[in-house]
Amino acid sequence: MSFSSGVKQELTGIMPNARHCRIAELSALVSCGCRLEEGRFVFSQDNQALQERFDVLVKKLFPFDPKYMGQKETDQLLETIKADIRLLPEAIVRRQPCCKRAFLRGAFIACGSMTDPEKDYHLEFVTDGERSRMIIETLQFFEIEAKSVIRKKYNVVYVKDSDRIVDILNVIEAHV
Repeated sequence: MSFSSGVKQELTGIMPNARHCRIAELSALVSCGCRLEEGRFVFSQDNQALQERFDVLVKKLFPFDPKYMGQKETDQLLETIKADIRLLPEAIVRRQPCCKRAFLRGAFIACGSMTDPEKDYHLEFVTDGERSRMIIETLQFFEIEAKSVIRKKYNVVYVKDSDRIVDILNVIEAHV
C-alpha cells in the first residue's frame, strides 16, 4: 500500500458527527472525484477509498443504498449537497470551520496524494481550475499557503514544505 493510500484509509475511519459536515465531505467527494453518466455517479480514479467513503456517507445521509441509486436518488443527493456535478458547491464550505475540514478531507480522499515523507515532502490535489481555487481558499482559511500549477489538463494544488504538510494533515484529522 502506498503512503497516500494509507492516509486515505485513515481518513475513511473518521465520521463527522454533524450532518452538515457529512454533507460538506460528500460534496468534495462528488465534485472532486466523480462524474455523472446517465444519472449515475462514475468514479474517475481507481481509488477504493473514494468509492467506500462515498457509499458510507450516502448510507449515513440518505434512506437509500448507493449501489442502487436511480435518477430520483441522484437528484436528491445533488440537491442536498447543492451541487451541479460540474460546479463546486461553495455554499457548503463557506459555513463553519468544521465543514471546511470535512471538505478538505473529502477532497484529499477524492483527488489528493502525498509522497512518503521519508523520501520527499510533497502533498497535492489534482483537479480542475474551479475546484483548485476552492481548495486553495479553504487552505488559506487555516493559514496554509499552497501553490498551483497546470499539469497537462489539470490544475495541481501542491505543498512541499514539511510543516505545512503537517498542518494540512492535522486540519483533515490524519493524525497517525
